Amino acid sequence: MVSPSMDDNVLFYDESKCTGCRYCEIACSLRHHNQLNFELSNLTINTKVIFKEGEMSSSLDFSAAHCIHCDPAPCQIVCPTGAIQKELDGRVFLNELKCIGCRSCTFACSLSVAWFDSEAHLSHKCDLCDGEPQCVDVCSVKAIVFIPRIAARSTMEKRNSEED
Repeated sequence: MVSPSMDDNVLFYDESKCTGCRYCEIACSLRHHNQLNFELSNLTINTKVIFKEGEMSSSLDFSAAHCIHCDPAPCQIVCPTGAIQKELDGRVFLNELKCIGCRSCTFACSLSVAWFDSEAHLSHKCDLCDGEPQCVDVCSVKAIVFIPRIAARSTMEKRNSEED
C-alpha cells in the first residue's frame, strides 16, 4: 500500500460557488465515455429546490458527489480482485481490466460514488483524469478545484469551525 501524502492533490468542491451548470459532468462523460451523458459521469451535481414558507420565490442549492480518494480507501480494501489500487500520486485507481462488476466498491464507499455500468458490467469511479481533471478545467466559477489534500482539509476545518 502506498503511504499517504498531504501534498497529494484532491478535488475540492465549494457549493457556495456552484451555479449548477453541470459542465463538469459533461466534461467527465466526454473524457471517459466520449458521450454527452450525465449518467456516465464519475461525479454528480445534485440540485435541491428550497421553498421558503410564506414566500412566492424559491432558491436552488447544489451539492457534488465525487470520489475524495480516501486514505485508506474502503473501496480498495473490499475489492476481491485487487482492481482498485492507491497510486503514488494519491489517486485511488480502478483498473477496469481486473474489475468483475461485483459492486463491492460501491457498497463500501460512504458516498457511493463508484457506480456500476450495467452495459459494460463494470464499476467506474473518478480517476482524476490522470492528474488533469477535466471537471476543474471547465468550471469557470472555480467551484471545483484541484488542490493539495492538506489545503482541502484546512479549508474544511475552517468552515466547520465558522459554522459552530
